[in-house]
Amino acid sequence: MRTKNRQSFDHDTANAVFDTALQSVHPHPFTKIRQLGLESKVAELVTDGYTVVRPHEFNDRGLTERIRGALLRASERRNGVEPDFEGGTTHSMTNQSTGEQMFYVLLEDPVFEEAIMHEVPLTLITYLLGENILLSSLSGMLRGPGSPALDLHTDMLLAPSQYPAYAQVANATWTLTNYSVEDGSTCFWPGSHKFCRRPVSSEVADTSKLVPVVAPPGSLIIWHGNTWHGSLARKNAGLRMQLIAVYCRSYFFPHESYREKISPEALARNDPKFHDLLGLNHPFPFNLSGYDPVLLSRGNAYRDV
Repeated sequence: MRTKNRQSFDHDTANAVFDTALQSVHPHPFTKIRQLGLESKVAELVTDGYTVVRPHEFNDRGLTERIRGALLRASERRNGVEPDFEGGTTHSMTNQSTGEQMFYVLLEDPVFEEAIMHEVPLTLITYLLGENILLSSLSGMLRGPGSPALDLHTDMLLAPSQYPAYAQVANATWTLTNYSVEDGSTCFWPGSHKFCRRPVSSEVADTSKLVPVVAPPGSLIIWHGNTWHGSLARKNAGLRMQLIAVYCRSYFFPHESYREKISPEALARNDPKFHDLLGLNHPFPFNLSGYDPVLLSRGNAYRDV
């Protein structure tokens, strides 16, 4: 979707727009955190660098089952083979620790729009990253039996160490099947986000400090982008499925670009926050006449929130 030519503003007008934008900043994220009863989850994000919100702790609005079905259909469309959900034989990839990872699934089904707009993951991501955030990528992952372990890493791709202590990237993963050691669960090194760097080889090899996530389908796993994490080898039959939403601050370059890809119908059925998440109101890239002061001022207004 291309935008029309942007209006030019003089310096004084741009400053006035900026002042107005400052006055319209959303309420502090703690307001929503308290409303949703997520205080303990924020405490875990602070101390451990990750948290798990289990199905009994929030209303998934029936999304878990619908997301799982939509991902299975997307896999069949992309590969021409119906996934073997019960046995996992279609995804027995013994040389691929991530199994099948499908990117741009937001374009596959409206249920994914609902997933990224759900208030619980979005509130916790906003706590980590502030109001001015972008959806970096939305992908679906299907792992079958025999899938090897995924080495310890951070989500700060291409970023040099030393990382800042505050989150620049954050992950909200929706578990669509059971998570346990035998299922090849995601695992974390609690508190590792405070190291503000990626693990070295000796730390990658040390599994003694890893804590696997044990959780039922329909759980949310939220983590700080600095946090060291990986996954265990999958030993059980069937598929391990998850929806992975990666978010970033507005000055990061997203992994996926939606400005030219998202449909008018998707935009029409969602509110302005959805447009913001996809970068449709982002001041970058500039056009031939430079930046749009309205959009830049709006972004600056959220910068420290």
